Amino acid sequence: MDEETLKRSILSYSVEDRRIYRASITKFRKSHSLYVALLGSLALLQFISIAFFTKGLLFTNHYLDTSYKTNSRNNVDNIPDIDPQFSKAIVLVLDSLSLDSIAFSELSANDNFNHQLSSLTSPDDEISSQKLFSYVSKEYTFEAESSTHHTSKLQDLFSGTVTDLAKCVKNFTNCLLFEDNFLHKLNLNYKNVYFANEHYWDSIDGIFSSNQRLPATLANNAEIDTYTIDPNKDTINFLYETVIDKSNDIEKWEVLIGHLYGLKPHDENLETNDPSILRNQIEIDKLITDLKKSMDNDTLLMVVSGNSKFSTKDVIKNNKNILYLYSNVPNLWNYSVADNSNLIIGKDNSTLKYSNIDKVDIIPSISLLLDLPLPVDSLGLFIPELANSEEHFNTYLNVNKLQIQYLLKNKKVITNDSTEYILYPVLPENSDYLSWKKFQQKILTSYKGFKTVFDYWYLSIGVSFLIISLILLFSMTKLIPSIIVNQMVHQFATYILASSILFNIYLNLLYYLFKRPGFIDNQVWCILFATSIGIIVGCILPILIKYNLKWIVTRFFNEFSDYWSLIGVLFVIIHSLLITSNSLTIWEDKIVSYLLITFGILALYEFVFIPKRQTTSAVVTAVLSEQHGTSSGVSSSIANSYALPLSRFARILGGYHSFILIFCTRLASTITTCREGQEKYCIPTFSTDINHSWWCMGFFVVALMIIPVCIKGYYNLSSSYQAAAPIWIDYLLRGFLIFDFIFWCLKKIETNTPNLSIDISIINFTIIRIATMYAMVACNIAWIWGPLCVKLNVKNADMRSQQSTILGYSNIYGAPFFLLIINAIISILIFNKPLAQISLALMCNQLLSLMEIIELLKLKENIIGSVMLGILSYQQFFSTGHQFTISSIQWDMGFLLSDNLEFPITHLSVIINTFGPYILVSFAVALLTLWRQPPDILKPQTLLGRIVSNCGSLITYHTIICLSSFIWVTHFRRHDMLWEIFLPRFLYSCMSLMITQFVVTLGTIAFASGRLIRHINDIFWK
Repeated sequence: MDEETLKRSILSYSVEDRRIYRASITKFRKSHSLYVALLGSLALLQFISIAFFTKGLLFTNHYLDTSYKTNSRNNVDNIPDIDPQFSKAIVLVLDSLSLDSIAFSELSANDNFNHQLSSLTSPDDEISSQKLFSYVSKEYTFEAESSTHHTSKLQDLFSGTVTDLAKCVKNFTNCLLFEDNFLHKLNLNYKNVYFANEHYWDSIDGIFSSNQRLPATLANNAEIDTYTIDPNKDTINFLYETVIDKSNDIEKWEVLIGHLYGLKPHDENLETNDPSILRNQIEIDKLITDLKKSMDNDTLLMVVSGNSKFSTKDVIKNNKNILYLYSNVPNLWNYSVADNSNLIIGKDNSTLKYSNIDKVDIIPSISLLLDLPLPVDSLGLFIPELANSEEHFNTYLNVNKLQIQYLLKNKKVITNDSTEYILYPVLPENSDYLSWKKFQQKILTSYKGFKTVFDYWYLSIGVSFLIISLILLFSMTKLIPSIIVNQMVHQFATYILASSILFNIYLNLLYYLFKRPGFIDNQVWCILFATSIGIIVGCILPILIKYNLKWIVTRFFNEFSDYWSLIGVLFVIIHSLLITSNSLTIWEDKIVSYLLITFGILALYEFVFIPKRQTTSAVVTAVLSEQHGTSSGVSSSIANSYALPLSRFARILGGYHSFILIFCTRLASTITTCREGQEKYCIPTFSTDINHSWWCMGFFVVALMIIPVCIKGYYNLSSSYQAAAPIWIDYLLRGFLIFDFIFWCLKKIETNTPNLSIDISIINFTIIRIATMYAMVACNIAWIWGPLCVKLNVKNADMRSQQSTILGYSNIYGAPFFLLIINAIISILIFNKPLAQISLALMCNQLLSLMEIIELLKLKENIIGSVMLGILSYQQFFSTGHQFTISSIQWDMGFLLSDNLEFPITHLSVIINTFGPYILVSFAVALLTLWRQPPDILKPQTLLGRIVSNCGSLITYHTIICLSSFIWVTHFRRHDMLWEIFLPRFLYSCMSLMITQFVVTLGTIAFASGRLIRHINDIFWK
């Protein structure tokens, strides 16, 4: 009713006015559509850059289709029979075991700790007495190019080949690696196989029964704290009970596998002579000694180095890794061939003779000792000294030769034509061991180039496209004035379309006829590459036609000449540099909170100590202040209080909002979830027990009650609590919060009381589905057709005249737009746990206080607003119970709407739960322009251009963070913590950028802003 009254009182209905109005609407619709097309093209360019980079980093490696359904010797004919040397085996994987772990003189626990040698003495004793044939492997030839995820390291060790990143990406949470390996052969041939103290064993091969997987001390620990727990307790007790004391129920064991930790410190600040490390070393040394004494002649003891998953200084070194074999049979391994060993000098200047082998030689050698079929992917050659006779030696060599020949000819390992042409003519059918050894080394060299090298072409293309998209995005949204971009948007769209078509035709014909460019794999990537080139050319040409490079550079430096812009740039630089170090990345959750608090402190300082500030980056300040006094309906005492310099009331209000921003940020940062590396300094408050506790539910109720009250207070500041606002805040929002509270109360009862006679899950599913439809469908339809937050207030000035004011006029754009954000908030609240909902309630206050600060300081067009919104999204990401790790994903939230995995419901639920703060900020960025924006100051096209400019700044911020992750994940691709820290950070950066692009382009600009501006322009137009 109020809108119709306003239309009748304001609009003229003459024919000429109708024509002007229709022309204005047509022009705006066209401009709006072209803006969406332009931003969509830039989003497509960034998506393609991410696709190229991801393929170059993760999916380049090729791998064999190695099915192992049968226990045949890989269908290889004429495999000779082998008499096994052993019927049982004990396999110990010692984490961080290396050459410098072996002491050259015996030490005890009572010795002075100021030494540089480990107390692991058993291998040294056996070497000196010549009872053991011990091997020290070469530097792992392919380790730097292999996956550094711990599962892949174990697969690397037990498969006899080189793993690749693509396999782990297929199932990132579990990394089930269905590749033929030593463990699988054991399971098929030895039924009584047991292993302990490593939860990654399940990922190596999923076919072992549950009674073969013993409880692990460290089953859920990513980091090992040797101060608070004994990392080897379960494994050592199990081995003592089974082999030495024989006190448990396992009598007919055949293979025992265990993983032992603690030979090196997990903390870079600890020294190798730390008491806890020495304790573990002595404990392991005693275990090995007792095992040797208790073994029979049919048992093989194998101690092998397991790559450390810790970020220690010693791991980064390329220390020699140990393969330690022991048998009680004297003089078992006496056979020798040509001398292929070298001398290694001990730390006490003693000379010890070790045979150097390649890591891939371990599994073929152990398999032959146990008479196991070789893994089909095995590229290694057996260790010749393990043969105890010439007959054994020849048999082992024939088995190995047939295996490698089968692998080359049938599995097509070497697919490069030129390499195949070189290798097969010189295939030595009847050559001796040394010739085969040279041939095998040639295969390994070719295999490395074929399988494990990153595709630097794709990496370079991905980085280049993202850099270019960053330059174009910033140029079109910040350097070039929005008024000019509004005039050029038609040229941009036309050039992009034409260039994309032309480059697609040219490059696809070139690839189809001549297979050029050579770095493109197939037609799909050629289309993506050509489309990207077309978008780039289509964006650059209109800019260069109108401006020269000198003007753009000058404009760039002028853009950052003011105080707040420099603060924004500084924050962006600090955040982007956090990815340069694993330590900084680990503590990113704390750092982004400090950045947000720092902004609040700077704003508070501005309001308190600089009351006479006159400079501003806002436009039409004088006109805006005048309008506040003429039609907004506020009292005369504060009518012009927002003009610069700030009045006392504005300074008090600004100080209040700054304090609220600081307080809410600090309060939200107390909701934490810890990640590896933070254990000693982080107390997790986001857990299942806390989320389902009664005291948490009490705070949850308080937070839900506060949300409507706080939002209503912000609306009252601009007299916008009119028409639609009470309906949304008092009824729709409160009604949803009641549903929400009932659901989580029932969820708590269901979780803590499992033996209920009533099936509460059915009630919960009903409630959550109703709430979801209510929030995502009903509320958004109501927003599309609902009224504005304005009211025509008519007062009698005297007996003959009336005075009319429009309540909510000064915030006519921002108030209804925030109602849409309320819809987004309640849609995201559904998929978050109680503590996360408390954090999101605080985020409402942070958002609105930030908007008030930006408005009071007249920073609507400054980059600081978009930067702080970006930082706010990161801060809330951490406060809602997430970290940049895969394990922090709250998978259970995907099953709120259904207890089965259903596409796309489950996937969207997890995405909304994980990236909810980014979605909220992507909608809220338009408020930088719309909050407290009267309708008669800026034309619709200009207003839309300002919104696009601020949206572009937010996307620029996320692009810089994503680009930083591109660069540093490439730099750290050989780092031991790649899979634990840098790769997850890269994946989250890409996802946050893509989600921000998607929501900003289709949600904020295409849907919300365009619809709201047209609606208001339908009432207030000139």
